Amino acid sequence: MEIDNLRELRLTSTSKGMLYKCIGNIDEKKVFIKTGSKVKNKFSVLEPISEVIASEIIEKFNIECAKNTLSEMILPNLEEKVTVSVSVDFLNEGEFLMSIRSLLGSASRDNLYEKVISMIPNCKLDLDKMIIMDFLINNIDRHLRNFSVVSKGGEILKFSPLYDQGLALYSDIRDFELLQDDKETWEMIDECKPFAQVHYKQLELIGDVRLQRVPLSELFEVVDKYKDYLSDYRVECIKYLLQKRYKYLVEKGII
Repeated sequence: MEIDNLRELRLTSTSKGMLYKCIGNIDEKKVFIKTGSKVKNKFSVLEPISEVIASEIIEKFNIECAKNTLSEMILPNLEEKVTVSVSVDFLNEGEFLMSIRSLLGSASRDNLYEKVISMIPNCKLDLDKMIIMDFLINNIDRHLRNFSVVSKGGEILKFSPLYDQGLALYSDIRDFELLQDDKETWEMIDECKPFAQVHYKQLELIGDVRLQRVPLSELFEVVDKYKDYLSDYRVECIKYLLQKRYKYLVEKGII
């Protein structure tokens, strides 16, 4: 993958480690490059791979999502090739992202879901679809800066395509940690943002949403495309998560 004008964007400290981010251009289109978290001076492959798997699963349901691909490259200030996710900027000329955090400003976080809907009522369906997808892939990091609206000339145009799903599908859990429990237990250890503390509870907030039925086997095929990067047990845990959450969505009449 040939990327022009590759440069460091920022090095951000998080609770999960160090996320190294770069920016560049492919065919004059801006792209964003992200590594995984830094663990013992090595960048994890888990977050980039989870980002790519998550985006492909979301696209299966015809929900707008930043397109992510997996690549290996040497980034500025790094000496070794690292596995990264690469996403193409989805904004058109004159458009910019306005995060929900910036829309809220200093407003109270009480009844947050209702408050967000009141600010962007035309985006309720898109917001509900985001909640469904985050439930399915167990995205633990949908904080208020990780979803946005697209704005131009001071006008809100639409809900942004979904982005930043790197902390989904157990990517925050290292292999040695994952082996300490069974796949059923991991599915029940449910962490969620921003409207509730668990995904099952957050899912109760949505309205009447009906997504197209995508065969579960197609979701498994997406995971299998990247299984060479993952341990056998991690693949097993991810597939169990998808199967359990998918079945729940079917039972609720959502898919």
